[in-house]
Amino acid sequence: MKNKKRFIMSLAISFAIMVSVFVGATTSFASEGLDLGVNIGNMKLPQRSLRLNQSQASKEAALNEIKKIRSRAWDENIYYTYEANNSKGYRIRDIAKMYKNRSKEDYVNSIYWSIELEKIAIQRAIEQTITGLSHTRADGSDWDSARSNGVEANAEILAMNSSTMQPSLAFDQWSFRTVNGNKSEYDYLLASKGVGTAENGHLHAILDPGYFFVGYADVNNTGSRFNYAVGEFATNANKSETSTGLVGDYGFSRSNSSTILLEKLGQAKATNPIKEQPTDNKLSKETREKLEKAVKDSKKQIDAANYLMKNLPKTIAKVYDKLVNLIKIANDTIASAETLLNNN
Repeated sequence: MKNKKRFIMSLAISFAIMVSVFVGATTSFASEGLDLGVNIGNMKLPQRSLRLNQSQASKEAALNEIKKIRSRAWDENIYYTYEANNSKGYRIRDIAKMYKNRSKEDYVNSIYWSIELEKIAIQRAIEQTITGLSHTRADGSDWDSARSNGVEANAEILAMNSSTMQPSLAFDQWSFRTVNGNKSEYDYLLASKGVGTAENGHLHAILDPGYFFVGYADVNNTGSRFNYAVGEFATNANKSETSTGLVGDYGFSRSNSSTILLEKLGQAKATNPIKEQPTDNKLSKETREKLEKAVKDSKKQIDAANYLMKNLPKTIAKVYDKLVNLIKIANDTIASAETLLNNN
């Protein structure tokens, strides 16, 4: 039994090492190419570049904006309901307590970053530069068909502006900014007694205590007069301490696996977003070696995990789901790494 436990522990450790090797590799070749891993179907991609600012500071700013909005709603204990009418007079604290948020601190702080939702948000923000502001994707499919590593959003909010898009502007548009000097979404939510409507839908999603995870992205320098922001919310996802860290001007193209491949552009190349394209996408020797090792290690881990699941089902019963997820991550690692190796 002790030997079995040691074997399982060594497998878990080797899985962790495998994942960290790949993450390290993607960090080192971010300037050469990064596959978002979100399926784009048959949509056509124009030649275009855009500016991303998915820094840690931007991530924290987005989370802080959500917490600030939720804080005010809690303090004022505004009406809020999931129903078509609020005949029972539910308020935000009533709904929050349904999710075991017993205090303002519980409610305000029960929102976490998900790097998978962030990737979906980046993907969807890029698509806005193709379709204009729309929840329909460029291939005609619904917005929730965009998924990353099995994670899907339960709500999507969009914004556009001719000014530089950033978390403070986007979340202000989604909450307290008045439209044409009339009413803000906050005003409309008060007027509807907390019922979600077309006029307050963005804010209704931001305040929803049932959404515990969020990913946010904005794109600027899009080549048109508008810049865009996207927020993706979900009930279930994995908590991430860091953002993707994608900062700068990026071109995008279709990868072999029908996902978007982002390629960071040099300063000179970014001056003309429509025509200029990267001229050298060759991977460094070190990066290629890391990718090749990630593929080799991933295949070994998949074989080991499958062996455990087949021959020791009772022993690994409590971690079965984790092994399934790790196998998926390993397969995604192989697909992404081989795409980059084959294209470079």
